[in-house]
Amino acid sequence: MELLIHLAGSQGFGTAHRNYIYPGTEPGFAETDLDEFERVSADLAWSRTLATVRKAFQIDVDLEPLWEEYVGLEFFRKNAAAAMQTMVEEPCVNHVPTLTGGIGQKELFRFYQDHFIAQNPPMNIKLISRTIGVDRVVDEMVVSFRHSKRMDW
Repeated sequence: MELLIHLAGSQGFGTAHRNYIYPGTEPGFAETDLDEFERVSADLAWSRTLATVRKAFQIDVDLEPLWEEYVGLEFFRKNAAAAMQTMVEEPCVNHVPTLTGGIGQKELFRFYQDHFIAQNPPMNIKLISRTIGVDRVVDEMVVSFRHSKRMDW
């Protein structure tokens, strides 16, 4: 059995067991309803905990094929409904350069269907790097296209 301990940076101690210390945090940093909540540390603690639990229950989740399917549906087949089927129940997409996207199935589908997927011209996508974690896939890519149609996003 594996034990995993998360400690706030202010606690100033470690343990003999596997532990992570989150600098600049106070006890309660992972509790969303407390003033001490710190999202980045809380998300990292969640990812580490999820990895430990999946390992204990021998649950192997390969996110990469699902991500590849999603990217194909969104950018190449341009199928908003099918792309949404690859997502979690409460998806959140934030296109950082344009501050657009959506939270939740209904809002995100509307954004994809009416704006993003519907208005994208043909694109060339070059993957620069991919980082795969227990609960996320992060792609760094260069996307190029000719502005051959209006893109209100």
